[in-house]
Amino acid sequence: MFLSRTTLCFSLLCSMSACGPELAAPDPELSRSQSSVVVDPWPTGQRIAVSIPNGALGYTLDGYLYLPTGTPTDPETPAEDKVPAVVMLHGCAGLFNASGEIKRVFDNASTTASQQGWAQRAMDAGMAVLLVDSLTTRGLSDGSDVTVTRNGTPTTVTITKGICKEGSGYPGDDVLHTLGVEETTQRPQDALAARQFLATVPGIDTNRVGVLGWSHGGSTLMALLAHSNTWTSGSQTLTGPAPLYNGAKPFKVGYAFYPGCGLETRDADNGATDLSAERNYGGLSLTGTVANSTWIPNVPFRLVMGTSDSLLTNCRDRRMVKAKQLALSDASVADAYPSSVRHSFDEAFTTGGSFTQADVDAKVTYDQEALDFLTTHLDP
Repeated sequence: MFLSRTTLCFSLLCSMSACGPELAAPDPELSRSQSSVVVDPWPTGQRIAVSIPNGALGYTLDGYLYLPTGTPTDPETPAEDKVPAVVMLHGCAGLFNASGEIKRVFDNASTTASQQGWAQRAMDAGMAVLLVDSLTTRGLSDGSDVTVTRNGTPTTVTITKGICKEGSGYPGDDVLHTLGVEETTQRPQDALAARQFLATVPGIDTNRVGVLGWSHGGSTLMALLAHSNTWTSGSQTLTGPAPLYNGAKPFKVGYAFYPGCGLETRDADNGATDLSAERNYGGLSLTGTVANSTWIPNVPFRLVMGTSDSLLTNCRDRRMVKAKQLALSDASVADAYPSSVRHSFDEAFTTGGSFTQADVDAKVTYDQEALDFLTTHLDP
């Protein structure tokens, strides 16, 4: 059950006036004396709104942190007694649904197990969750106009459904880069900023942080975990975020729900004027063969995607075939393709609309599999 909402700045200072008039009064149980009420900066079992500075791109991102019961508050607590955490990356439609609720993450713990959101599911397993909102702070919403340069000419386009649509198709890489949310060089920086923020939370073991992503967030995850951060496009050599953070791997494990395995293919953000040119990320273009792909993760990685997903070919038949052949000994690669299952199947609580019983069943199965995969690799 949602108990209260505490807004934390990165400095961990927050007054009630700064947190906004919509906040509920502090829970009396958080009082440290009878004469004054001090809000616990790290309450457990509820949503904590946080601010996450992304110094690399010059943004401060909104985030939502959930800590399981028993999370220690003493920074001197031994690492084995701290809790692991999972950074979660939303898809191109954004973190919120049409009602303004966080998708897939519910504050109501009374729902049945098959309908529990990731916040409660992870906390029940003893893990903290940090959701990163890559769109709101950047001012992105349905109907946003974006001016980009195409073939040397400034052009204004309108994006809808978060950043999912430009007209009737998916936005070009020039649009996503202009917005600051391109999935191979920009959004991975959001995840790295979230990882850095977790180091300020005293009860989290930052050596046990995983990452979970959906669709565009899953593609971001793949770039984030790439063993190599350079690739070629024609005569250009392109560079993404460094695969190591302060000399170490920032994440210990990754799980992707239905990512775009081809990742972005148009090169306008890197100076190209011909938008038919393909980026060839990780050795794979949309017309490439299995032998072309060089992408492998630097930590254990698993992917799930239904066979009725329009993104299937680039994942199952191209990217993942080669990744499993090339996988590092300490960074296993696995994938699953449930039959007749659609994109966004894990939003299917019941049949109806575009969802079938296959989607509903897959949601239950792969939500649990993702949880098991994460907990297995994040155990001390």
